[in-house]
Amino acid sequence: MNNNLMQKRLNKGWTRKQLEEVSGVSHTVIKALEYDVRSTNSAQIDTLAKLCCALECRISDVLTEQSLIEKVRECEEN
Repeated sequence: MNNNLMQKRLNKGWTRKQLEEVSGVSHTVIKALEYDVRSTNSAQIDTLAKLCCALECRISDVLTEQSLIEKVRECEEN
């Protein structure tokens, strides 16, 4: 389970449907990412960008693989 993505959504007080409306990413994709049916680590960058823009967070905040998080954080800081 991707607690990072789910926690960001819950912190906003949003349902998956509300996140879908704001981000343009279908609630079925959001659910698949939250339950690791689809990994955020291999999700399309466009999908992650839409979700993170809506959630007002960085892409590195919703990833789960540490080596990937470090690489993305390095890019985000530059």
